[in-house]
Amino acid sequence: MRLNFKIQTLIVLLAVVLAGCWTQSDVITIKSDGATTFKSDVVITEKGFSVKDIEKLTSDFMGELISAGWQVEKKWISKTEPFKLSFSGRGNIHQVKSAPDFYKIQKINENTYSIRFVPAETKGGKSSRNIKFEHGFFGSAKVVDERGKEVKTIENVQGSQIYKIIF
Repeated sequence: MRLNFKIQTLIVLLAVVLAGCWTQSDVITIKSDGATTFKSDVVITEKGFSVKDIEKLTSDFMGELISAGWQVEKKWISKTEPFKLSFSGRGNIHQVKSAPDFYKIQKINENTYSIRFVPAETKGGKSSRNIKFEHGFFGSAKVVDERGKEVKTIENVQGSQIYKIIF
């Protein structure tokens, strides 16, 4: 049990260090039946990390998403600095759970969920994560801000912002 705690602490520390060294661009599509797809492009800008370090950390992050109910795939774009990876995934908003390193989701009622996205880093109010919402061909859920205005892009993800997904 003690060794498990030390490993988890080391992973969290590594995640904090690496989180300050990357940019992330997400494209998310949420269909009216809850089926959701995402694509995340990640560029690791910090120098000195190895492919092995990044493999370990991304495997841990993917494990968190898989535990939350997502099917996730990783693809290396560049294994030289700056490292570039692309992640794609799918799941259903009605069935997935929160993945605290990426988002926190809560069901409000049958047709509405609240969601808060977690940025990888914030420097001077500027996040290293941005999100674009695309619409499917046969109907999509709407993502709205706290004022009820539809959101198509979040240029500067802030962990304090809460959005609603409306079906």
